[in-house]
Parts: sequence; structure tokens; C-alpha cells
Amino acid sequence: MKCVKWIFQYIRFMADDENEHPSSVEPIPKLFWSDLTESTFKRCMLCDVDLVNSGKPYFIEKAFKTYKGRKETSTIFEYAMCLSCKTEMEKRISEQSKAALQRHFGQRMDPTERRKRFAEVEDIHVQLEHCVLDGQRPSEGGEYQIIGLCIGGWMIRDEFPYMIRGESVDELIELISNETLDELRGFMDENFSGPPEFREILDEVGPRVLI
Repeated sequence: MKCVKWIFQYIRFMADDENEHPSSVEPIPKLFWSDLTESTFKRCMLCDVDLVNSGKPYFIEKAFKTYKGRKETSTIFEYAMCLSCKTEMEKRISEQSKAALQRHFGQRMDPTERRKRFAEVEDIHVQLEHCVLDGQRPSEGGEYQIIGLCIGGWMIRDEFPYMIRGESVDELIELISNETLDELRGFMDENFSGPPEFREILDEVGPRVLI
């Protein structure tokens, strides 16, 4: 019941914000399920909080690799992070890096326009076809990441979810100072309490999991 209350509070908040196209919700699609468990994510990768029953909003991120001449993809990494951990993590970002990232996103994505464009689109795959930053499809033989916002077993549909191509992720990483990247890694090390497989993701993927 607590989760349901959170969902409707979120929708009412977005609807009250003078928005013609308020958020909607749907059961989390299988594309955003964990490949490892073949079910929805249950715990935050950092604090290990119960994402199903806590009522906390959380983000799901999955990265995929494509192959030239083939339709299939393989998953590089996947995780869920609660909003509280993400907010605390973002406090480690320097003002300079934060301003650069906000400017980069602001020049390339209009949340209101995106919300309007996908308000009547039921197929979530359509919303993920093109990179939110450069408007291109994933490159053959390249990588891409999808990010969704969820509460309990439900996914919020507004400007989320979205897809970012590997080339755009590289551009984002270049905007972040080495000092900030070190701070973010330090935050992960200090706060990580999730399962060993998530620790391996952090060690292997590095800054790409921090975006």
C-alpha cells in the first residue's frame, strides 16, 4: 500500500506542475528486469534497501553491447540504485562538473518536449530507439545504456525512460573532472553494502556506472 501511495503522490506532484502531460505508470517491463535473476530488481546496489516495499523511488540502469550484422545484444552491466543514494552520490560532484553536465543536457534534451512527444506512446521500445542526447540509434558494434525511474514494481513514464549511446556517455565522462571521478569512486567504496557481483561491476566498468 505504501508503494501505491508514493506512486500517486508522484503523479499528482507532476500534474500540479502546470504540466499538460503528467507522468503515467506501468508495470516494470522485462527489458528493465535483471538478466541475472530474470525478475525485477529487489535491492539498491549501494545501501541494499528493499526497493519493492520501501516506497523509495529508484533508478534502473542497464548497458548493452551490439554486434555488426546481428540483431542480438549482450548485457554489459545492470543495477538499481535508490534515489537517496543517487542524491548523496551527486553531492560529490564538483560545481564545475555539475554545471558542465547540466549545460550539456540542457542543450540537447528538452524534458517538456520529450514528455509531450511520448505521452501517447504505449510501446516503451519506441521511447528508447534514439539516444536522448544526439538523436541517433545505437551504433552497430557499439554500446548503449538505458535508464528508468521506478517505484516498487512500477515504472514512471515521463521524460524517463531514455537511452544514451556509448559515444554520448564518453562525452559525458569527458565533462567530469578527475577529482570528481575520484570522489564518486570514493563514495561507492564508502557506502557499498550490496552483493559481490555489484562490487565487480563497479571495479570493471568504472565511471560508466556513475552516470
